[in-house]
Order: sequence, then C-alpha cells, then structure tokens
Amino acid sequence: NEVIARQPLTSAQLMLLNVQYQQIVRPIQRAYAEKRTRVNPASFLLADERELRQFWETARLKDLQAGGDKHEISESIEPPRKRPPRTPEEREQLISGALWGAVGVMTLAILAGAFWLFSSSSPGSDNGQAPAMAQDEPPREAPSARETLNHMGITWDAFTMRAAIERNDTRVTALFLQGGMNWQLAWTEQAFAAGHTEVLQLLLRYPALMDEVKPCRRFITTLSHDMSSGAPLTAMHKTYLQTFCTVPAVVTRQQHETCVLNTSDAADD
Repeated sequence: NEVIARQPLTSAQLMLLNVQYQQIVRPIQRAYAEKRTRVNPASFLLADERELRQFWETARLKDLQAGGDKHEISESIEPPRKRPPRTPEEREQLISGALWGAVGVMTLAILAGAFWLFSSSSPGSDNGQAPAMAQDEPPREAPSARETLNHMGITWDAFTMRAAIERNDTRVTALFLQGGMNWQLAWTEQAFAAGHTEVLQLLLRYPALMDEVKPCRRFITTLSHDMSSGAPLTAMHKTYLQTFCTVPAVVTRQQHETCVLNTSDAADD
C-alpha cells in the first residue's frame, strides 16, 4: 500500500520484504530446479525498467479507482464467516426439529412394515398350497443309536463298548446302551481304578443290560485286593455292590458256593 501511495520504504521494511520474499520464493525455486514446476521465480526479477514502471502505474490507477485499501494486512488470513453463529435458542430449535424428523421417519417405517406384513399374509393360491404340501410330507425320524454310531465310524461290538467305558467316553457308551448292547461288570475295573465316575453312573442307569454270569465273584475279589493295597471303599463301590451283589439269586449262589467250599476244606482236613 505504501509503495502504491509513493511513500518511501524504510530500511527495516525493505529487510522484512526481502526476508519474506526469500521464504516464499526459495521452495518454488527449488521445485523449478528439480523440474517439479514450470514457474521460475527468478525470471520475474529480469523485467524491463519500462515494463516495471508501467506495472506500478497500472497498479496505482486500479488502487485509485477502487478507493484504496482501508485496512492493514493482518498476520493471518481468516476466512470470512458466511453466517453469524447460532444462538442457544436456534440450536435447541435445530435439535428439536431433527428429533421430530427422526420420529416421523420411524413412524413411516413402522407403517410400511405393518402394511408389508398384512399384504404378505393375505391368502393366495400359491400360499394356500404350500402348507398343504408341507402337511402331506411324513415327519422325518431321528436316527437310531446304531445309525449314529455308524455315521461316526464306530463298530457295533462289545470290544468297542468296553474301550469306550475304559476311556470314560460317556457319549459313545450311552449310544451303545441306548441301542441295547449288553455289558459286563468286569469291564468297570479300569474305570474304578481311574476314578471315571461319569461312565460308572451312566452304567447304573441300565442295570438290566448287565449280562455277566457270575459278576460278583471277580468284582469282590478285585475290590478286596485293592483294599488290601490301601485303596478306599468308595460310595460308587457300595452302590455297585448293592445293585448287582444283593440280588436274591446271587446271594443264594454265593451261599451255595460257600457251603461247597467249606465241605471240601473239611474233607481235606
């Protein structure tokens, strides 16, 4: 503004102008040297004296026609505000309008959903035949225990069932029992030794499938041997003894075998 008004610049203003010019021009000059831009700032300093004088005369004429610059150039350029900031009342009205708009949209969505439900549930020729076809189809039966084991790739035999009991595999053991596979009391020795209470409790639910001929002799002998070695008599042992060794037929057979054993011992003496 001072140059256009033909006012001389001080040395401090000239030094400041030179420093600002270097800060502005140096990055552009470096970009031109690296061929990243086609603008050469140094070429603007090589102007003719007559052209430079003509430029300043044109600038003064435009400044005079525009009435001059009334304000000083500030340190930072702030964008002009397009509209004044909203007042708290205007913000409340804006929020209230947005909420009412959301309520209106939700109401329309509910009405559209209700209309779609009523329209889709209306009776038609195609919709009336579909339930009838579904009712005519027979219900599918669930696969049997043997079929399930077959699908699992497990053979239906006593050896496989005994192995499942010994490794505490309750799922496979339950399928064997549900399929009607018989089991023996002797198969529980390893389960008792390992403390597999889950499979032992499962076997107690199917006592009628235990078909061992003389189950108590071996069971009691094994239990006596374990107790002599320091093993405790657990509640599971008592349950098995009560379930399988207190049957009247078993008690009668044990009494008969005891009498025969005592008679043979007396004869030997």
